[in-house]
Amino acid sequence: MLRFTPLLLAMLLPAAPAVAEIYQWKDADGKVHFTDQPPANQKSNTVNIRTAPTSDAPAAAPAATATESPLERQKKLLKVMDEERAAKAEKDKKASGERQKRQMDCARLKDQQRQFAQGGRYYTVDSKGERIYKNDDEIAQQREKVNDALKKCR
Repeated sequence: MLRFTPLLLAMLLPAAPAVAEIYQWKDADGKVHFTDQPPANQKSNTVNIRTAPTSDAPAAAPAATATESPLERQKKLLKVMDEERAAKAEKDKKASGERQKRQMDCARLKDQQRQFAQGGRYYTVDSKGERIYKNDDEIAQQREKVNDALKKCR
């Protein structure tokens, strides 16, 4: 029996929780430091460290109560997973719509830039349907706006 005592202690030693204190302190420059030994000539605080749960359950899973059956827990978990999947799909759909809108805006700006490169007369149409021709300064301002907006597309 005495021969097995050191072997038994060696096997149980890793299972014992490690008890160590962590000290937090600031140096003269204001930087925060963490050490396992208190610093000399410095005021320090001990840090309370919380460990993560060891279960393999997802973080978003609802907490199980003692009265719930495994089937009820599974249904709750599936419900949470479905909600997350739906939220992700909605987010992806919104991002895809924004990306398509940005691509269309960039294509329109590139088309305007090509029109400016070709030259010619430029106009806008008023509420009565009449053409209002732009002068050279207005065309130059519009060309600058288009070029600035195109920089965001690249």
